[in-house]
Amino acid sequence: MAHGRGGTEWIEMDGHRKLVDKARTLGTFCVEHGFEGISVLAGMKVGYLTSIYDGIGPNWSFSVVAEVIDHLSLDFEPAGFLLDVQYRALEDRSEEAFHRCNLQFYHNCVKCAKARHGWWSPTRYRLIRSAKVLYKACEEHGLESWNRRGIFPRQ
Repeated sequence: MAHGRGGTEWIEMDGHRKLVDKARTLGTFCVEHGFEGISVLAGMKVGYLTSIYDGIGPNWSFSVVAEVIDHLSLDFEPAGFLLDVQYRALEDRSEEAFHRCNLQFYHNCVKCAKARHGWWSPTRYRLIRSAKVLYKACEEHGLESWNRRGIFPRQ
């Protein structure tokens, strides 16, 4: 049995079903919480979405770095899912669209933090600060991925 990033099982039938279920769950969360930029999901087949999303960690970094970011950012997984789809599937490849997707990612991360942690929870505010860090990282390091539609071999 082979493993993808974050311990995701990539086995023939059972593993595919898990990935499809995961894509559906993440897409549903995006819709239910009014994420910005969800129109990109319209009409996409779940199988295609599973081929795009491989965790919130950046494709352009070393695999171990991406796995650490995946682990530390599980609360933002729906926002990362949507950003991966946008980076890969949007037809508008302008820098303006790139910045808009990153800003939507930040707003969606904040929505994740608020949906999963009450106003009284210090975790909510720690996550909101972390969302800003991830947004800045996307702005500073994501343009190459954007220009290549997010397709990078693992290093």
